[in-house]
Amino acid sequence: TISEWRKEDIWQELLASAHLIFCTLAGAGTTIIKKAISEVTDLIVDEAAAATEPEMYIPFQYRPERLLAVGDPKQLPATVSSSVAEGYGLNKSLHERLMYDCHHKHIMLDVQYRMRPALSRFPSNRFYDAKLNNGPNVIQANYCGSVY
Repeated sequence: TISEWRKEDIWQELLASAHLIFCTLAGAGTTIIKKAISEVTDLIVDEAAAATEPEMYIPFQYRPERLLAVGDPKQLPATVSSSVAEGYGLNKSLHERLMYDCHHKHIMLDVQYRMRPALSRFPSNRFYDAKLNNGPNVIQANYCGSVY
């Protein structure tokens, strides 16, 4: 019966048969994941610009064929609280390094859908060389946004 199965065995079976696994970067280094998978085809990292470079290397143990790093170093950069770590350059994410230092091809999503144009003008001019456009929803007179 299912009640006789070990919880770890159930997790191992589920992970080993999965086509997609969603986890944090740190979660990718856990024993249960390491036991279940050895390689991945694609690695997609959300908020990659906010991750420190060592954090990004955790899932590389699964030898992904491709990496899609999603994030905005101008909006949410990697953060370290140690001046020593900062001195070693750990306050720059791998995502930022690949984009700016190594000049890897990247795409800027240039339409924002959350702020009224009067508000979006500042970040557009200050951080994005006035390349940020307003979505059709925010330019409507009756736009009131979402509050969570």
